[in-house]
Amino acid sequence: MILRTWFFFSVLVLDGACFGQSSFRFVDRQEESGIESKHYVDETEPWLPRLMVAGVATFDYDGDGAVDVFLPSQPLPFPTDVKPAIQPDGYRGNRLYRNLGAARFADVTHPANLTSHSHTLVVVAGDLDHDGDQDLVLNNWGGVELFLNQGDGTFEKATPAQIPQSSIPSKDAPLFGAGICLLDVKNDGDWDEGGYSEVFLCSDTAPNQLLINDSGKTFADDATLRGVAFDVTGNAHGSMGVDAGDMDNDGLEDLLISNYTAQTPVHYRNLGGGLLEDASR
Repeated sequence: MILRTWFFFSVLVLDGACFGQSSFRFVDRQEESGIESKHYVDETEPWLPRLMVAGVATFDYDGDGAVDVFLPSQPLPFPTDVKPAIQPDGYRGNRLYRNLGAARFADVTHPANLTSHSHTLVVVAGDLDHDGDQDLVLNNWGGVELFLNQGDGTFEKATPAQIPQSSIPSKDAPLFGAGICLLDVKNDGDWDEGGYSEVFLCSDTAPNQLLINDSGKTFADDATLRGVAFDVTGNAHGSMGVDAGDMDNDGLEDLLISNYTAQTPVHYRNLGGGLLEDASR
């Protein structure tokens, strides 16, 4: 097994009193920051999820005004692999680092109840249950995980009854967790006006998922009925990245999705009433 290692995160600190100075420089403070997460690539196993570096979420999980960091990692190997589990020195799994100030961070993964050895590729933070705290959505190889912020420095993982996806990573699972986007499909008000955001999940060659938010209590995949599971020809694309915004200035959030090689981006226009259509052609 050939393993290559990258540090997930470097703490870059501005050297200069203000941006008005004629010059400034960034200083890499990763070593003294307290952040130790690493990413490993097994080059003897040319399988795409093994070669991809995961995303990162920066958010204030404890409401102290400082930006904290969540860093996904991947298990080596998968729990379903036949070969013995080999965890390289320094492997730590998904980690949450609390900002202590002065470019210093502390690993609070275990006390925050965020221990997870899922193969996480993308993570996004947002207030899904509208209680003023930032929650986490993890899009994994094998399914999605949702961790609800309890407001006391801990998270509670959503149960299968709350979210309709398996959260057990598996090489045989049909879902390749790619981009995530939070948006207001139902147009029931944005995050600041009392509405609940939905969760859009890119799933590579599988149909896209749109988890409709029922007051932050349960989430149901309604992508097919709302018009975003497939394109206008009825095909699933290799969806990789996604973002939301009002592209036609009608007050409704639309979706723009970037796809895998040789596939054009897809624009889903919000028609109102919780429905969207492929307006790319």
